[in-house]
Amino acid sequence: MRLTTAMISRIGGRESNQDRCDYFYNGQKGCWVVADGLGGHRGGERAAQITVNTVLEYYIKDGTATEETLEKCFQTAQKQVSIEQDEHSEYYRMKSTAVILLFAENIDSGTVPSTSRSEESTEEESSRESSTEGSKEISKEITSEVVCGHIGDSRLYYFRDGKIVYITKDHSVSQAMAEAGYISHEEIRFHEDRNRVLRSLGQKESIRPDIVRIPGPYRPGDAFLLCTDGFWEHIWEREMEIDLSKAETPDAWLELMEIRIMERAPEDHDNYSAISVFFCEF
Repeated sequence: MRLTTAMISRIGGRESNQDRCDYFYNGQKGCWVVADGLGGHRGGERAAQITVNTVLEYYIKDGTATEETLEKCFQTAQKQVSIEQDEHSEYYRMKSTAVILLFAENIDSGTVPSTSRSEESTEEESSRESSTEGSKEISKEITSEVVCGHIGDSRLYYFRDGKIVYITKDHSVSQAMAEAGYISHEEIRFHEDRNRVLRSLGQKESIRPDIVRIPGPYRPGDAFLLCTDGFWEHIWEREMEIDLSKAETPDAWLELMEIRIMERAPEDHDNYSAISVFFCEF
């Protein structure tokens, strides 16, 4: 399989764009990152850019899709944001959310007979074995690993057979209220505290990103969506599925969802950014 990607990042109705997103993919390994600088803190866009750059640099050096690697990505980004805070007083309170997807294709090789055994007579089997004596070939088994993680209220959605099978849970006041049963999950989008983030890169206490391994096997048609709150708050999950069913490419999918944002978002709406990733056949 191969992975195809599309990406958008828009200023929305704000004076500046504090979102950042980028990715690395070489056909066998990949890392996708979306970060949202917290708007109430000076230097949010700087924190988001540091986060994206640091994560990609670390992953390119490491190249594995493990929980340990992803934890290191978050911790390294936290360290770099903290260094910037300490060196530049005007950025002392800058923070950023982050959502990250890691992918690695592992090829295990082993030497096996070039012909497999079947239920044949002893004579036929003997004849075949003698004719192929010393002939060997390399058998390669390809397995893929996918790990995702987030901190804050930027989200990852995983789609299989056109349906959402996994969504990250925001680190926000409104998400905590929904988990406690005070509001419904549908009300998170409209709650007055939806922008109050409880965890972020740049916070002074230790960070606690949520990290999850997405179990395979992965199939053509599987899709991932990484996005900031300015994106997902204007699109219902069912609508994401509907637009995915109409889209043949990740670009087309983002275009359909962006139309919904432009139809619904108020004039002063937030920056919005997203990365879509499709599993495709070669």
